[in-house]
Amino acid sequence: MAGFEFDDSVFDDISNELEHFEVDCPECENSFEISINDIGESVTCPHCGLEILIQSES
Repeated sequence: MAGFEFDDSVFDDISNELEHFEVDCPECENSFEISINDIGESVTCPHCGLEILIQSES
């Protein structure tokens, strides 16, 4: 039987990319990072202080 080893730390990078993404503030148009856990919640733009409700399209 042959063996194969791989570096599974790449999964951490992929998981982090799927859990966090950038949004643009509708007020100041600066981008900032939010978590997938922020969907359905209000977040505050770190640039201008606008409170933004994060909603999914579906």
